[in-house]
Amino acid sequence: MSFPLGIPGVAPQFGSDAIVLQTEGASFEAILGVAPGAQVYWSFGDGQVATGAHPSVVFGAASTRRNRLRVVPWAALETINLGFDAFDGGDDARYGTPFDVLPAQLVSSIERLQLATSLARLALSSTPSLGSGSSQLVTSLDLSSLASLTQVEATRIDSLVSVDLSGLTSLVRGAFEGPAGKTILHSLDFSACPLLIDVRGADNGLTSFALPLTPLTAMWHLCIRDNPNLATQLPDLSLFAALTQCWIWNCNQSGELRIGADGMQSLLAYSNNYTALDLSAATLVGNVEVQDCAIATIDFGSCDGLVTFKAQNNALSSSQVDAALVYIDSLGRNNGECNLTGNAAPTAIGLAARASLIGRGFTVLVDP
Repeated sequence: MSFPLGIPGVAPQFGSDAIVLQTEGASFEAILGVAPGAQVYWSFGDGQVATGAHPSVVFGAASTRRNRLRVVPWAALETINLGFDAFDGGDDARYGTPFDVLPAQLVSSIERLQLATSLARLALSSTPSLGSGSSQLVTSLDLSSLASLTQVEATRIDSLVSVDLSGLTSLVRGAFEGPAGKTILHSLDFSACPLLIDVRGADNGLTSFALPLTPLTAMWHLCIRDNPNLATQLPDLSLFAALTQCWIWNCNQSGELRIGADGMQSLLAYSNNYTALDLSAATLVGNVEVQDCAIATIDFGSCDGLVTFKAQNNALSSSQVDAALVYIDSLGRNNGECNLTGNAAPTAIGLAARASLIGRGFTVLVDP
């Protein structure tokens, strides 16, 4: 198919001043966000050309094609959408105008993305929810020095081996969750990203993961679950005062787990090697799941709000089990769940608190 509109005037040269989007499919579509007055030029791998922020072209057969993009001025290019289905969120207005749903464009490489000096948001996710073949094929993603970039959606790319996040000083959300069972993305380094509020890197083969050394006081969501070979330890999570969802199960974490958020809704840290749990700096935690670790001590402090507490298969003594049951009972909550099996059995003190909780609709499991 040919485009009804060609490039007006003299066609620009698509040399080193063009972003190259290499694709492998039988068609191509992109959705850009550009400032008013910008000129957008496309030259596709089959010789077709077009203008505008939303090109859609059918090539006729799948093949490797190098599609070139020029925006005049480059500073006017604000968003690039090459695949998005909101599978892992990212459509929250806190990150800007939500991306349109768009099937993945079988992108196998991106070159010279740094020309887009004001690029704020990039969507490059695989989109299996939109049909078979909706995958990205990129193996490396160089986002370095894109200092205006605030949001990256690059989820379920099973070919992705490396990501360069250096210089991303404005990044707020980075989503790089892999498809289940992926093992080839070994490192995510967010250490240059001091404004993060939402980080997602689950289901990869991570052995290295880094956050900034300074406290991320606005971060609300951290998910790096199911990276069992992770060799680095997370920072002190009690410094993340706004954290409401912390999903870090099966990440080879050890030592003491400390939480200090004011409104934690969900702490899922099971199947790790933690030896202690400290909730004393937190004021409200609703759901805590730390089963299948090696936890021997728990400090609840004055943490309020516990409704679900799963700590089975740890190393808690009878006195620690008693203390947990007594504390959860003292909160006066109804219709919750508490599982402390696989630890020492409670004494009469703990059993009395258990009976009180059951009387208020709790399911409470302990060893006899």
